[in-house]
Amino acid sequence: MNPTEDAFTNAVDPELQRYTLPLDPSLSSFEQQEQNASYPEEQGLRQHPEQRYYDGLPHHQGRVRQRVSGPMAPPPKPKLNVGDFPASPRVERIFRHIRVVYNGMEVAETSDAFWVLQKHRPPEYYLPKSAVQVPFVPTGWEPRCASKGRSTHYAVKGPDGIVLANRVWSYDEPKPGFEAIKGYVSFYARPWQCFVDGERVVPQRSDLRGGWVTADVVGVDSADDPEF
Repeated sequence: MNPTEDAFTNAVDPELQRYTLPLDPSLSSFEQQEQNASYPEEQGLRQHPEQRYYDGLPHHQGRVRQRVSGPMAPPPKPKLNVGDFPASPRVERIFRHIRVVYNGMEVAETSDAFWVLQKHRPPEYYLPKSAVQVPFVPTGWEPRCASKGRSTHYAVKGPDGIVLANRVWSYDEPKPGFEAIKGYVSFYARPWQCFVDGERVVPQRSDLRGGWVTADVVGVDSADDPEF
């Protein structure tokens, strides 16, 4: 090796040398090129580590991926077609982040809730009473639901001094099949500002409906639910 070649070799970044294939000195220059050509995967790794990353395997085993710049967007939520919901109401546990706000006042927040699904209606969300951060008292209005039983409605005093009555309810003695929501409360989406995983909920048209409409809920139509 002449001095010029030796100086060049010494100037190569040692980190880059780890990504260079060793060559058999007994081969001719043409044969050495053929040797490199027979290892396309290793050839593809002859780059600086900042340019590529791997699957956590040794570089000769892992598949090369192209670096992605910027934050990864979360996958879209699957669509919930209310036409596919059960004809009889069904309770399911969910772990979405639920927030209820009123004119800047935090009313409730939880990631441990239930929803009730029923055909042609958007989900009703039920939060544990312990998640409610403001006092609420029964109003005495106790309408009966054919499926879930007698309800208890509550009043909440807002930061502006206005009492919001009968916009929160619970089933303290629910019918069989709905025992899971005993001790939980549900909020109408109006006049509260309700959020599911950060998304503002759209209320149903009727003030007597407690379903929450989000972007992933489809199929809600006045033709299916006249009170929507």
